[in-house]
Amino acid sequence: MPITWCVEPNGRFVLFTVVDPYTLDEWRDAMTAILESPTVTRPLTLLVDRRRTQSLSKATVEGFNRFFTEHHQALSSGRCAIVLSSGVYFEIAEMVRTVLRIPYTSVRTFQDFDEAVSWLTTIESRTRD
Repeated sequence: MPITWCVEPNGRFVLFTVVDPYTLDEWRDAMTAILESPTVTRPLTLLVDRRRTQSLSKATVEGFNRFFTEHHQALSSGRCAIVLSSGVYFEIAEMVRTVLRIPYTSVRTFQDFDEAVSWLTTIESRTRD
């Protein structure tokens, strides 16, 4: 399955793993399931692992942005670490700009998985953003 998600065993964050190829509908269905899940705590703390994906098309980014706009209340005050392979930062930048318009939301990109987990789960990092 190209998109999977689970609540981390200690409940600190949701791990959202994306592997190419996938469709925008699959991505949207998985994100909706996360937002509607009774096992996911609010505000949402999300670790997106995109290391096995390539560049995003403009249509995909636009689809992501529509979803974020439609669900901005559920995403408000959330934190998201996105782990990327090298070379996909430009496509992600437009998406991140849209998410950052959501009140009190923090998003950072990383190339190191452990560094992303540390940022998401360290209390001090929550006060720096």
